[in-house]
Parts: sequence; structure tokens; C-alpha cells
Amino acid sequence: MNDSLSLPPDKIYCSRCLRPIGKDAKYCPHCGTYQNFAYEQKTLEQAAEQWEIIKSTIVFYLVYLATILPLFWLEEKHVAAGEIVIGFVDALLILVYWQISRTSILPLFGFNRETVKYLLAGIGVLIPLLLLNFTYHKWLLDFFEAQEIKLIEPFITAGYGFGTIVFAGCVMPAVWEEIAFRGLIQTSLGKKFRKREAIFITSALFAIIHITAFSWPYLFLLGVILGFLRMKTQSLWPVIAVHFLHNLVVFYLEYYGGLI
Repeated sequence: MNDSLSLPPDKIYCSRCLRPIGKDAKYCPHCGTYQNFAYEQKTLEQAAEQWEIIKSTIVFYLVYLATILPLFWLEEKHVAAGEIVIGFVDALLILVYWQISRTSILPLFGFNRETVKYLLAGIGVLIPLLLLNFTYHKWLLDFFEAQEIKLIEPFITAGYGFGTIVFAGCVMPAVWEEIAFRGLIQTSLGKKFRKREAIFITSALFAIIHITAFSWPYLFLLGVILGFLRMKTQSLWPVIAVHFLHNLVVFYLEYYGGLI
């Protein structure tokens, strides 16, 4: 039998007997071996597309994550202003990635009766979710004997009122994070991964972006709930609303609880 390395490269050969066969032949006319060239080629193309999606998602995520790092170098009195500026930088970054990746998420801004139904369901889930949030973090603080870190402290230190806190801590994260994660990232990953895999990967990235390691398990759970809500409704409005209300309750209790 001829060595495959010595065969002329301008012809298609059987994978078993190495005799010339037709380009579209499913079976070798000489030995009858099934030829799977089309399937293998399709698999290679899908793997290449999957890697491109993963690569572009990683690059976008790392740049998005890098925008948060300056907060660690700012003086405490400038952290609140830094968070607001970073919010607008992230908005620009998301719009740029949206254009470069050509990920179509405009259909996710639709609104119908089904959207309203799941929105109400999502709001209903908020009550036990927030109870879990406060119980979980209180248990961690007690267990590790750590001091509670309030999210509003940088804004109070800088002299901002509750309106600014709501805008910077509730409106911007709810809109931009949901467009970035449940919109662009989950949609991109959903093209080449199973829907649940896309949700879990997106939720993990969503948790990590918040830096606080203690909160990662809870934020991962929150991300999964938001991911399934977006999958069921095929809309970003319910997840934006639930994200906003979740943050609003947290900031409201921190702000007015601290004033009492």
C-alpha cells in the first residue's frame, strides 16, 4: 500500500486504502470504507467559530475588568466619583464591543405579555433572594469575624445624596451589566454552547467582576436566576428591572438604616 505522505496532494484519497475517490464520495468505491470528510470539516469549522467567540469574550471581559482596577488606587474621597466615571467608560466599552462583535441583541429589547408575566415572577423571587443575601452575608461576617463593608460608604464620604447613589449603584449597573452579560456575553456563548452552559459561564463571569470573593457564590446564584429569566423571556427588560430593584433594596436599607 502506498504511503499517504507520497500521495499527490491535489486529489482526495480513501482514509483506509488511500486510493483516489470522488470529492463528495460517502463510501470508497474500492474498499467500501465510509468517508466522513464533510462532517470532519464542519466540526473543524464549528470549533474555529467557537474559539473565536471564546477569544473575543475573554478579551472584552478582561478589558471590562481592567476598568475597575483604578478604584483600588483612588483616595477614599474620590472613589464615588471614580465609580460614576467608570460606569460611563463601561457604557462606551459595551457599545464598542457590540459593534465589533456584531452580536445581535436588539430583539432582546422587545416587550410583550410573556415578558410582563416573567417580570412579575422575577420580582416575586426577589423577596427570598434578598433574604438569602442578607442571611448569607451576615453568616459570613459572623463566621470570619469580619467588619461589614457598606457599598454606600464612598458616596456618603464624598457627600452625595441618595439620588446619586441610586443612579450610580442601581441604574447604571442594572442597564450596562445586563446588556454586557445577559445581552452580549450570554448571547455570544449561546451560539456555540448549550443554553445552560452559556448561563453558567456568564454567571461565573458576572460574579467575578464584582471582585468581592465573599459574595461570589451569592452573585453566581443571582446571575443564574437572571440568566434563566432572560432565556425564558428572550428579553432584557425583566432582568434589568430585577437587577435594579435588587440593588435599590440593598442601597435603601444601607442608606436609611445607617441614618436611624
